[in-house]
Amino acid sequence: MMSKIKAAFSKLIKKLIKSVQRFPETIVVVTLVVFIAILLNHESGQWLEDCLMSLTLGLPLFSAFKLFLERKPLALKWRVIGDVLITALLTGYYFIIPSGEDQLFMIRFITMMGIFYLMFLLIPYFYKRKNFSVYCLKLVANFFITYLYTLVLYLGVIAIIFTVDQLFALNIDETIYLDLFFVAVGIFGVTYFLSNMPQFEDTLTIESYPVVIKVLIIAILMPLVTAYTVVLYAYFAKILFG
Repeated sequence: MMSKIKAAFSKLIKKLIKSVQRFPETIVVVTLVVFIAILLNHESGQWLEDCLMSLTLGLPLFSAFKLFLERKPLALKWRVIGDVLITALLTGYYFIIPSGEDQLFMIRFITMMGIFYLMFLLIPYFYKRKNFSVYCLKLVANFFITYLYTLVLYLGVIAIIFTVDQLFALNIDETIYLDLFFVAVGIFGVTYFLSNMPQFEDTLTIESYPVVIKVLIIAILMPLVTAYTVVLYAYFAKILFG
């Protein structure tokens, strides 16, 4: 069983590394988004909220640009130029965000988010390319699988932290739970989702997903149960020898 856990965990790590290598700009942006969200969980600041809004737009933009480059391979300099232009666009957007609440601006922001994510969805298959419906099905399945893993991982980690806190009276700040939620959903969730994005040259067919449950149990659930068991043993040791 340990060899299976090790193999599944190693496979998961390789997938995450592959995702970082394929979408480095997106991973950097989502890391910044998570970092700012954590800061906002501990302190307020209008400039932080504005940064968060601007960077959030960068997630679909950088991802869509990378998918475009996979469809239309260009020299490295064009990727750099594209990254610089997107960064300049996000920076400019930051400076036009109005202070205070502005309902019209928020509607425009949400509309832009929708457009950018639609670009992310359509670029690999626009236009006159077969199996677009299968591609959409893959993305939807990928989304739900990703956040099933993320939910199990998050609940497992906070269960361990809560147990340690209660058993050893550590008085851990409760804000850590929301911080970990941002990390799980943002960094792990986005990275894992992108790791399963089909390559442009992939031939897509409908297939079953029995491996999902296997990976969920072996790569995520079993290590969490093991860690939880270690915590309980540590507590029993504290009782016996403390």
